[in-house]
Amino acid sequence: MGDKGTIIIDTKNAWFYPEVKKEYKVMSDVDGVSGATAQWHKEKGVKIDVEHLEPSKQALLDFKTSILENKMPESDVVTGAKAAACVQMGLDAMYNNEIVKWNSNFLDL
Repeated sequence: MGDKGTIIIDTKNAWFYPEVKKEYKVMSDVDGVSGATAQWHKEKGVKIDVEHLEPSKQALLDFKTSILENKMPESDVVTGAKAAACVQMGLDAMYNNEIVKWNSNFLDL
């Protein structure tokens, strides 16, 4: 949630719901060549296309790549904990109708 809109993500798709209810034009893959735009679906917002495998398979492939390239994974226990904290902050903000700010001391690793 934000002042521009909300992004809803499920296991296969992501949708952007703009706050301003207007005709929303979204650049599509062919936009650079033809100037075409994609219209947003009023009930579903604007679909965000991201190429990604099934989540568990993608996580395992990313883990394998990080081992082979001797790099830290992009998502680990710290990013997972921060994501969980962000979800809770969002819920607290909605349920209590207040602005919730990040505690800068939390998981400062």
